[in-house]
Amino acid sequence: FTSGIQVSNLALTLVGANSIQSFEDDSQEAQIMKQNYELWVVQCFEKYQWRFAIHSGECSKLESAPIPQWEYGYELPADLIQIIAVFKKNVSPETLGGVTTYKNSMEGEPPYQNYQIFANNTLCTDYGDGIIVNYKKRVPEATWPASFVNFVAYYMAIQLCALVGRQFELQKQLVALTFGSGSNSVYQ
Repeated sequence: FTSGIQVSNLALTLVGANSIQSFEDDSQEAQIMKQNYELWVVQCFEKYQWRFAIHSGECSKLESAPIPQWEYGYELPADLIQIIAVFKKNVSPETLGGVTTYKNSMEGEPPYQNYQIFANNTLCTDYGDGIIVNYKKRVPEATWPASFVNFVAYYMAIQLCALVGRQFELQKQLVALTFGSGSNSVYQ
């Protein structure tokens, strides 16, 4: 599964709907997938801590904070879907064998909590020595593990049941299979 069309067709197949060749097809299925695909994918990334989608990165410091009550602003990564934790950047030089390295310390330090997100792409704070975010990012379909492809397809199929053919009994079955409890659930 290397494209949104392939993932969409898996979901459409689960509900007995017609496959699509493109999001631009002249069909109800294509129009529904075109309008909702990215939203549903992002919701799937947000649902659980998918290890393959977790990343850490240092934020770029802006010249000034966009909101007056904060002293500093940092640009958040463009591929960020959801922040997991924010850490102060502690850079301490270490010399080992004549080579000086800088250790980015996240280990042992509790997450930093004195910040505010502005306009979904800027982190504002009073801490000026650097910020590191641990976050979920949007990963291309070609790199999704099979378990995530399956989860996305089932999640989309649950949404599609109400939109394509009003299949509420099938929707209940898919919800029980995907989110149910105990041995009847794939992801619990």
